[in-house]
Amino acid sequence: MQNALKPGTAMPIHRHHGSSETVVILWGNIHPASHDDTGIETERVVLDADGDLRMPNVEKDRQHSLECLESDSALYERKDGPYQTEEEEREGKREEKEIVNPRNPLLKILGVFG
Repeated sequence: MQNALKPGTAMPIHRHHGSSETVVILWGNIHPASHDDTGIETERVVLDADGDLRMPNVEKDRQHSLECLESDSALYERKDGPYQTEEEEREGKREEKEIVNPRNPLLKILGVFG
């Protein structure tokens, strides 16, 4: 999924029970953070489209959040498997279906489909 963000946009602390999440910064500057089970921030990094760190992976069940710091920031995020609601993730439900469009030019840019 691709997200366009404005300064001040904040994704609250959340976790994905059934999937890891890879984030690719496309434009701008965002600050993702990791949190312990009590919500205390344990790590914060800078993702800058012109920087060295551009594609971190958040492990399954890791609490994390995100804050946008620069106008016209955009990121691409990928989770394992098809979209699931929070309830489906908690219950461990998994539908077996392919939802990726291999003709999507963004995926070609990112090298997902050669």
